[in-house]
Amino acid sequence: MATPQQVEFENLIKLLLSPDNDKRGHAEQLFNDNKQYPEQLLLALLTAATQSADTDVKKTSCVLFRKLINRGDTSLWPKISLDVQRALKEKLLYSLESEPDAAIRKQIGNIVSELAVGIFSKVYDGDWPELLGGLFKFISSDSESHQENALQIFSQLIFFCWDKFKVYIGELKRIFANAFTRSFEVRVAALQALVNTLEVCENTFYAQFTDVNPLILKTLEELLRNNKQTEARAYLELLVELMGSVTVFFRPYIEQYFAAMMSIINTEQFEEEVRNTALEFLISLAEIKPALARKIPNFTASVTPSLLKMMMTLTENPDWNQGEKADITDDQRDIGEESLDRLSIALGGNTLAPILFNTLPQLLSNEDWRQRYAALMAISVVGEGCVKYLTPYLDKVLAMVLPKFQDPHPRVRWAACNTTGQMSTDFGGPLQEKFSADILNGLMFLMQDTQNPRVQSHAASAIVNFCEHCETEILKPYLPALMEKLMALVSLPNQLITEQAVTAVAAIADCVEDQFTPYYDGFVPYLKTIISHANTPDLLVLRGKALECISIIGVAVGKQKFAQDGLEIMKHLLHNAPQTETDDQVSFTLQAWARFCKCLGSDFVPFLGMVMPSLLKSAAIEPQFKQSEVDDDDDDEYEEGWETLSVGGKKLQIRSSALEEKTTACNMLYCYSEELKEGFFPHVPAVMNICAPLVNFLYSDDVRAAVVTLMPSLMRSASHYFTKSGQDGKAALAQLWLTCFPHFIEALPDEVDIDLLQSMVDSFRECLEIAGENVLNPEQLSKTVDVIKSIIVEYSERMRERNERSGDQDLDSEETERLQDEHDQEEELLLDIADLSGKLVKLYRGIFLSAFQTGGVLPLFIQMLDPKAPPHERQVGLCVFDDIIEYTPAESMAYYEVFLPAMVNYIGDSHPGVRQAAAYGIGVVAVHAGPRFINHINPSLEALFRVVSLPDANSEENIHAKENGVSAIGKIIRHNPDKIDVPRILPMWVGLLPVLEDKIESQVVYDNLLFFLETPPFQQLLFGANPELNKKILSIFGDILATDLINDSHKGRILRLLSAWHALCPVPLSQAFESLTPDQKAKLQNAQNPAQ
Repeated sequence: MATPQQVEFENLIKLLLSPDNDKRGHAEQLFNDNKQYPEQLLLALLTAATQSADTDVKKTSCVLFRKLINRGDTSLWPKISLDVQRALKEKLLYSLESEPDAAIRKQIGNIVSELAVGIFSKVYDGDWPELLGGLFKFISSDSESHQENALQIFSQLIFFCWDKFKVYIGELKRIFANAFTRSFEVRVAALQALVNTLEVCENTFYAQFTDVNPLILKTLEELLRNNKQTEARAYLELLVELMGSVTVFFRPYIEQYFAAMMSIINTEQFEEEVRNTALEFLISLAEIKPALARKIPNFTASVTPSLLKMMMTLTENPDWNQGEKADITDDQRDIGEESLDRLSIALGGNTLAPILFNTLPQLLSNEDWRQRYAALMAISVVGEGCVKYLTPYLDKVLAMVLPKFQDPHPRVRWAACNTTGQMSTDFGGPLQEKFSADILNGLMFLMQDTQNPRVQSHAASAIVNFCEHCETEILKPYLPALMEKLMALVSLPNQLITEQAVTAVAAIADCVEDQFTPYYDGFVPYLKTIISHANTPDLLVLRGKALECISIIGVAVGKQKFAQDGLEIMKHLLHNAPQTETDDQVSFTLQAWARFCKCLGSDFVPFLGMVMPSLLKSAAIEPQFKQSEVDDDDDDEYEEGWETLSVGGKKLQIRSSALEEKTTACNMLYCYSEELKEGFFPHVPAVMNICAPLVNFLYSDDVRAAVVTLMPSLMRSASHYFTKSGQDGKAALAQLWLTCFPHFIEALPDEVDIDLLQSMVDSFRECLEIAGENVLNPEQLSKTVDVIKSIIVEYSERMRERNERSGDQDLDSEETERLQDEHDQEEELLLDIADLSGKLVKLYRGIFLSAFQTGGVLPLFIQMLDPKAPPHERQVGLCVFDDIIEYTPAESMAYYEVFLPAMVNYIGDSHPGVRQAAAYGIGVVAVHAGPRFINHINPSLEALFRVVSLPDANSEENIHAKENGVSAIGKIIRHNPDKIDVPRILPMWVGLLPVLEDKIESQVVYDNLLFFLETPPFQQLLFGANPELNKKILSIFGDILATDLINDSHKGRILRLLSAWHALCPVPLSQAFESLTPDQKAKLQNAQNPAQ
């Protein structure tokens, strides 16, 4: 029997549920007041949850108890004594066993999970050893309800106490095997527990559980046979989750899973959600383990027809010509198209294309328009994934597509336009070069389909795609006809057509540039009219597209033609902005202003003060969020324009249009900075303050990419300003650099997109270089070293994982090619890190070298010199030490015994990049090492002469290694003449010239050559001593004069030498001159007689 206190407390709980606001508000105040007595409150709640006769009171008490012990700052659990904690834990375990109501028992299980996770994750002090024993007891009991509850708790705990469970691996295996023979509810809970176990355990344990696979498959079959489709869908979703995390678990039974999923997909009696989830399992398999999917017999041949069938799920729509707003949603078609797109990217053209294109002719000739439509859309969506395979067969593919321009059904003609446009993007370049006539004539034909404005509109849209990768000369012959057709379209009173026609005009102008000038006067007045008058909400998109078009035309035809109209339009925009601009309108406007800037150049500067406030506002726009729990059961679809991320156990929705506006603004700021240079300087500090923090903007790769490009551009703008104005800008540049520096330091270690990480490293290096020497203090240098170390360590981990993947038993040629692409990307990243390290050594000399050593980075580069390291790592290790020797010669002596033997050894490496780095390094050593180099001189010379004399030394792959070797020999001769046989070696070196490709080393090589020709005793070894040598030297001069291989000083020295030579040895000089090529003779004559 309940005590009076219990009755009173239960009445309080009931009042919390009252529909009367006043009563409920008063109850909430009383309940909150009770939180100052946490022990009494928690005991009362648990008593009500387990003993009340009122089910609503029990449920509410469970919910309140769980909230009060959550792992947040408001939790009451740490505020109660150990004795009360012990009593509550005992009561929870007892209730979990004894509670007769399954729903209440599940809620008690949720409380146990919440509390146990807090304890085992060390959020709370203490332990709960009784819980594990209790769970094993419940899981092994005869009560299926208890089994289900225990497995659900186990699923939550396994992430935090796997170490405690793994000692019972044999028992766990038995538990799972037994659970998959019980009720469907227990089996679903068991699968969730198994998924979580496999996600957290070491891969060596996977094999322990593979025998459960037949039981999992049997359960899936029984669920569907008993029409438990809701449960089957949840079950399949868990399998999809497991596929995404531990694919290898399925390998021994993958063919059985494939058969099961295909059976589900092809059984039309099942709900669409169930069939779609089975399809997701197979598409995920193809994406995660494409090689394994390819090994499954008939995988592609089975999945592809099912996808095509889904793509035929189209609804007749009498209002179709009214545009997208009148479209009827066909979810199955959309899922089919998306899945075929993903499959093509995952498996590649070699696997998918032969099967798909063997099926398409039959569909294209079918009387049902839906089949013809699906076939065309299939070609459209697989282009990206099959581009390499299909490119040689473009003529055959287009032979399927282009005849459908005349299909009797308008939606098929629309699909033909769509496919042509997408192919113009996917196969851009080759397609335009070879098939422009058929494509453009076909699209112009469809522009006349007056009964179907949506086809006309889409034909114009395809022109936009075609122009993206089209050369001016290809499009030029079609301009008159295209402009005639588009002028007709823009004049029609149909907004759908007009919008796309205006966009097509913009694309053509962008493609043909000044060739658009003859059509300027026909289109621009019309566009100006739209911009001036289309201000109602329904016309704002058309106005935006007209603004886009006219700004692109301005850039195309140039400032002289466009200036007057451009200034007129900008003034209009400043004084006549629409009352309400949509997100698209903002984007159109921002981009148009940037194009006006590009066209007008410095004439745009006076407008900056008027356009910058709105641009900075867009750059500073805060992302809009919605947040919910990941495990919420809310299946409502989110509205368009929002993206969903999972962050820290939460579902985070972000308004994508705001991110797009932010990205556009940052890109436009970059355009202004690059175009206006010093003219943009007054705005640089404000832009830097707003945009620098966005270097580590978590919510958009595009924003980060735009800002990473913007940072060095702002620095360049400031540098230009100070250079042009003659002011000392070192302090200001340093301040700009220090504004963005901490954000780079925070962002670089966390960036996971390798392309973006490369850009970030390059941007950091460029900003560092513009800022100049000694801007960073020792602490900042130390942070920089930590970042470099972090990137190298993460790189090494990815390389290790990739090497493991390369040994995967499912690896095939296409997967090998993907791994190679990833490897190449990593090589580029490591070379960028080497460039950054070299720049830091150059700017900070010994200070940075010391930080490099103490920060643990130098040992990482020393490891790369190991002969077992990959070639690109050996190259990077050498490059870093090349810079260390060059810029810190005294400090580098401590490491000579580490790198010098490696450099000599790697001169003859099989990899040209390694040879180049080693040869360059030997040259630097020759200049700086002094006595330390003596014992290595002759081995170095022998290796260098051997390498530069290889039969293929002049090939494109090897030429830079050769020329760096030639340069190194010259440096050895000049700086160590008393240690070598100069009379023998110097003529041999001259015989290796000219150096024509490496524009940096050529300056050094020819400086050394001129030094030898000017300086006794070298001079006597070269001038007049050997007629063939005379010819060689004169031919070298003939090759390098009037080129960027030498500077003006070199040219002057050459002319003085020629004059002296002519005075001393006119006959040998004349004889040598006659042996030259006409081009060499002309260069020498022009250099000596520039007036001629």
